[in-house]
Amino acid sequence: MKNQAYLILIVSLLLVFSGIIFNLARQNKILKSQLTSLALGQSIDYFDLVDMNETVIDKSVLNREKGSLIFIFSRPCSICNANTIFWNRMAEISKDDVEVFGIVLDDFPQVLALSKNKKINFNLFVPANIERFIGEFRVYSNQAHSILYYNGKVESIAVGELSGESYTEMMRKVKRIVRKKKPGV
Repeated sequence: MKNQAYLILIVSLLLVFSGIIFNLARQNKILKSQLTSLALGQSIDYFDLVDMNETVIDKSVLNREKGSLIFIFSRPCSICNANTIFWNRMAEISKDDVEVFGIVLDDFPQVLALSKNKKINFNLFVPANIERFIGEFRVYSNQAHSILYYNGKVESIAVGELSGESYTEMMRKVKRIVRKKKPGV
Protein backbone atom coordinates (compact mmCIF):
# COMPACT_ATOMS: atom_id res chain seq x y z
CA MET A 1 0.00 0.00 0.00
CA LYS A 2 2.84 2.36 0.92
CA ASN A 3 4.72 1.45 -2.29
CA GLN A 4 1.62 2.08 -4.35
CA ALA A 5 1.22 5.54 -2.79
CA TYR A 6 4.88 6.36 -3.65
CA LEU A 7 4.35 5.13 -7.19
CA ILE A 8 1.26 7.30 -7.60
CA LEU A 9 3.17 10.30 -6.17
CA ILE A 10 6.12 9.75 -8.53
CA VAL A 11 3.88 9.32 -11.58
CA SER A 12 1.94 12.45 -10.61
CA LEU A 13 5.16 14.45 -10.23
CA LEU A 14 6.43 13.17 -13.59
CA LEU A 15 3.19 14.21 -15.26
CA VAL A 16 3.37 17.68 -13.69
CA PHE A 17 7.01 18.14 -14.71
CA SER A 18 6.27 16.85 -18.21
CA GLY A 19 3.46 19.39 -18.53
CA ILE A 20 5.74 22.19 -17.32
CA ILE A 21 8.51 21.20 -19.73
CA PHE A 22 6.02 20.96 -22.61
CA ASN A 23 4.65 24.45 -21.84
CA LEU A 24 8.15 25.93 -21.54
CA ALA A 25 9.16 24.37 -24.86
CA ARG A 26 6.02 25.77 -26.50
CA GLN A 27 6.61 29.25 -25.04
CA ASN A 28 10.25 29.12 -26.15
CA LYS A 29 9.17 28.26 -29.70
CA ILE A 30 6.67 31.13 -29.72
CA LEU A 31 9.23 33.60 -28.37
CA LYS A 32 11.87 32.42 -30.84
CA SER A 33 9.49 32.92 -33.75
CA GLN A 34 8.84 36.49 -32.57
CA LEU A 35 12.50 37.48 -32.46
CA THR A 36 13.34 39.86 -35.24
CA SER A 37 16.11 38.63 -37.42
CA LEU A 38 17.51 42.03 -38.23
CA ALA A 39 17.10 44.93 -35.86
CA LEU A 40 15.59 48.25 -36.85
CA GLY A 41 18.39 50.68 -37.60
CA GLN A 42 20.88 47.89 -38.28
CA SER A 43 22.98 48.25 -41.40
CA ILE A 44 23.37 45.41 -43.84
CA ASP A 45 26.95 45.14 -44.95
CA TYR A 46 28.26 43.86 -48.23
CA PHE A 47 27.10 40.44 -49.42
CA ASP A 48 27.22 38.50 -52.68
CA LEU A 49 24.15 37.18 -54.44
CA VAL A 50 23.83 34.99 -57.51
CA ASP A 51 21.26 36.06 -60.09
CA MET A 52 19.26 33.75 -62.34
CA ASN A 53 22.04 33.91 -64.97
CA GLU A 54 24.48 32.55 -62.35
CA THR A 55 26.27 35.89 -62.20
CA VAL A 56 27.58 37.01 -58.80
CA ILE A 57 26.19 40.43 -57.90
CA ASP A 58 27.71 42.70 -55.22
CA LYS A 59 24.81 44.02 -53.15
CA SER A 60 26.82 46.60 -51.22
CA VAL A 61 24.83 49.02 -53.41
CA LEU A 62 22.06 48.72 -50.80
CA ASN A 63 23.59 51.75 -49.10
CA ARG A 64 22.47 54.03 -51.91
CA GLU A 65 19.70 56.51 -51.32
CA LYS A 66 17.02 54.83 -53.46
CA GLY A 67 16.14 52.26 -50.81
CA SER A 68 15.28 48.60 -51.17
CA LEU A 69 12.39 46.26 -50.47
CA ILE A 70 13.94 42.88 -49.79
CA PHE A 71 11.94 39.69 -49.45
CA ILE A 72 13.89 36.80 -47.90
CA PHE A 73 12.30 33.38 -48.05
CA SER A 74 12.75 29.71 -48.94
CA ARG A 75 10.97 27.74 -51.62
CA PRO A 76 9.15 25.17 -49.41
CA CYS A 77 7.99 27.77 -46.84
CA SER A 78 4.16 27.86 -46.77
CA ILE A 79 4.10 31.31 -45.12
CA CYS A 80 6.37 32.57 -47.90
CA ASN A 81 3.94 31.27 -50.51
CA ALA A 82 1.11 33.09 -48.74
CA ASN A 83 3.16 36.32 -48.78
CA THR A 84 3.78 36.17 -52.54
CA ILE A 85 0.56 38.05 -53.33
CA PHE A 86 1.53 40.91 -50.97
CA TRP A 87 5.13 40.94 -52.22
CA ASN A 88 3.99 41.14 -55.83
CA ARG A 89 1.68 44.07 -54.97
CA MET A 90 4.47 45.82 -53.07
CA ALA A 91 6.87 45.27 -55.96
CA GLU A 92 4.40 46.58 -58.54
CA ILE A 93 3.49 49.68 -56.54
CA SER A 94 7.05 50.49 -55.44
CA LYS A 95 9.18 49.48 -58.44
CA ASP A 96 9.83 53.07 -59.54
CA ASP A 97 10.68 54.27 -56.05
CA VAL A 98 12.77 51.52 -54.45
CA GLU A 99 14.82 48.56 -55.63
CA VAL A 100 12.70 45.41 -55.13
CA PHE A 101 14.16 41.91 -55.04
CA GLY A 102 13.86 38.52 -53.36
CA ILE A 103 16.61 36.50 -51.73
CA VAL A 104 15.73 32.80 -51.78
CA LEU A 105 17.46 30.57 -49.23
CA ASP A 106 17.58 27.52 -51.48
CA ASP A 107 19.82 25.76 -53.95
CA PHE A 108 20.23 27.51 -57.28
CA PRO A 109 18.45 24.88 -59.48
CA GLN A 110 15.31 24.99 -57.30
CA VAL A 111 15.28 28.80 -57.31
CA LEU A 112 15.70 28.86 -61.08
CA ALA A 113 12.68 26.54 -61.39
CA LEU A 114 10.74 28.74 -58.95
CA SER A 115 11.49 31.86 -60.99
CA LYS A 116 10.18 30.15 -64.12
CA ASN A 117 7.09 28.45 -62.60
CA LYS A 118 5.80 30.99 -60.09
CA LYS A 119 4.35 34.36 -60.98
CA ILE A 120 6.83 36.57 -59.17
CA ASN A 121 7.26 40.09 -60.52
CA PHE A 122 10.57 40.95 -58.87
CA ASN A 123 14.11 39.72 -59.37
CA LEU A 124 15.23 36.67 -57.42
CA PHE A 125 18.72 35.97 -56.10
CA VAL A 126 20.44 33.23 -54.12
CA PRO A 127 23.13 34.05 -51.53
CA ALA A 128 26.55 32.99 -52.80
CA ASN A 129 27.02 31.32 -49.40
CA ILE A 130 23.62 30.47 -47.89
CA GLU A 131 24.89 29.32 -44.46
CA ARG A 132 27.01 32.44 -43.99
CA PHE A 133 24.13 34.67 -45.11
CA ILE A 134 21.71 33.00 -42.67
CA GLY A 135 24.21 33.25 -39.81
CA GLU A 136 25.25 36.82 -40.50
CA PHE A 137 21.76 38.25 -40.90
CA ARG A 138 20.01 35.87 -38.47
CA VAL A 139 17.30 34.97 -40.97
CA TYR A 140 15.55 31.63 -40.80
CA SER A 141 14.75 29.60 -43.88
CA ASN A 142 11.34 28.59 -42.50
CA GLN A 143 10.19 32.19 -42.05
CA ALA A 144 9.38 34.97 -44.47
CA HIS A 145 11.20 38.28 -44.03
CA SER A 146 9.98 41.52 -45.60
CA ILE A 147 12.59 44.24 -45.11
CA LEU A 148 12.55 47.91 -46.07
CA TYR A 149 16.11 49.20 -46.28
CA TYR A 150 16.89 52.89 -46.74
CA ASN A 151 19.79 55.25 -46.18
CA GLY A 152 22.10 52.48 -45.00
CA LYS A 153 19.83 50.90 -42.40
CA VAL A 154 16.79 48.68 -41.83
CA GLU A 155 13.75 50.96 -41.64
CA SER A 156 11.08 48.28 -41.28
CA ILE A 157 10.93 44.52 -40.96
CA ALA A 158 8.06 42.07 -40.91
CA VAL A 159 8.80 38.46 -40.01
CA GLY A 160 6.28 35.76 -40.79
CA GLU A 161 3.02 35.93 -42.65
CA LEU A 162 1.99 39.39 -43.77
CA SER A 163 -1.48 40.56 -42.93
CA GLY A 164 -3.34 43.32 -44.71
CA GLU A 165 -2.37 45.58 -41.81
CA SER A 166 1.38 44.80 -41.92
CA TYR A 167 1.35 45.17 -45.71
CA THR A 168 -0.33 48.58 -45.43
CA GLU A 169 2.15 49.70 -42.76
CA MET A 170 5.14 48.69 -44.90
CA MET A 171 3.69 50.56 -47.89
CA ARG A 172 3.20 53.68 -45.72
CA LYS A 173 6.89 53.52 -44.84
CA VAL A 174 7.85 53.21 -48.50
CA LYS A 175 5.77 56.32 -49.26
CA ARG A 176 7.49 58.22 -46.42
CA ILE A 177 10.87 57.35 -47.91
CA VAL A 178 9.72 58.53 -51.32
CA ARG A 179 8.61 61.84 -49.77
CA LYS A 180 12.02 62.23 -48.07
CA LYS A 181 13.75 61.70 -51.40
CA LYS A 182 11.40 63.88 -53.44
CA PRO A 183 10.21 66.92 -51.49
CA GLY A 184 6.73 67.91 -52.54
CA VAL A 185 5.59 64.34 -53.36
